[in-house]
Amino acid sequence: MEYDLIDGLSSAIDNVYNCSSEDGSRKTKTRLVGEEMHITYVTILNSSRESDLHYQMKSLKKESNEMITSRLRTIKKEFKDKSGRPLATKKLGICDDIETLTISPYSPFRKLKYSCTYKYEIK
Repeated sequence: MEYDLIDGLSSAIDNVYNCSSEDGSRKTKTRLVGEEMHITYVTILNSSRESDLHYQMKSLKKESNEMITSRLRTIKKEFKDKSGRPLATKKLGICDDIETLTISPYSPFRKLKYSCTYKYEIK
C-alpha cells in the first residue's frame, strides 16, 4: 500500500473510532489487515431458548449490515475529505460468530456475544 493511502485511511478510521450505540451495547470496530480492511460489528444479547436465538438472528444480521454499511460510508467520507480522492473498496466476504458469555443451570437466560465481520479489499 502507498503511504498516502495508509495515512488517509488511518486518519479516517481514527476519526470515527467511537461508533457505538447510545446504550453501549452495540459497537463497530475497524482494522487494517495487510491489503484488507475489516469492519466488525459486536453486540451483547440475552436469549432464553434456542428458538429465540433463531428468530433474533435475522434482526441481528440486518442490524449488523446497517451499522457496518454506515461505518464504511463514514470512513469513505472522512478519507475523501482528508486525501481528496475517493476510497475504492470491494467486499471480499462476511464472517459471523456467536459466543456464549454466561449460562446458569438455575436460569433459562443466556448472555451471548454476536460479532459479524465484513472484509473489504482496498483499491
